[in-house]
Amino acid sequence: MVNDLINKKSGILRYNKGLVIPVKNVKNHSETIKQIEQLLVAWGATEVVVTDNSHLHVGHEGAKSGGGHFAVLVKAQAFKGLNRIKAHRLVYQQLNELFTSGAIHALEVEAQTEEKHA
Repeated sequence: MVNDLINKKSGILRYNKGLVIPVKNVKNHSETIKQIEQLLVAWGATEVVVTDNSHLHVGHEGAKSGGGHFAVLVKAQAFKGLNRIKAHRLVYQQLNELFTSGAIHALEVEAQTEEKHA
């Protein structure tokens, strides 16, 4: 799909909202996404959905280092009884090595408990 959006002559990537991004500035964060999923599942998350939003931050000062901007939905029983800040801190703690290495620049978290159905 992305390949269809690339103008081969100019090296420009066009998104449907008219956003134009030079292709050389779009980094593939697939390895970081895998690491996020693996770390959270190993910690005990029962569901992890990672979205790479880095393309929305190209040119932003913090994006120059190459670290990704991600949104993550995490379901885990460990969030039961915790307020939003404490639940987010748990997620950040599990991904600390990716923040420290610079692989993650920014992370938006949606932390949910599992709904048990009898």
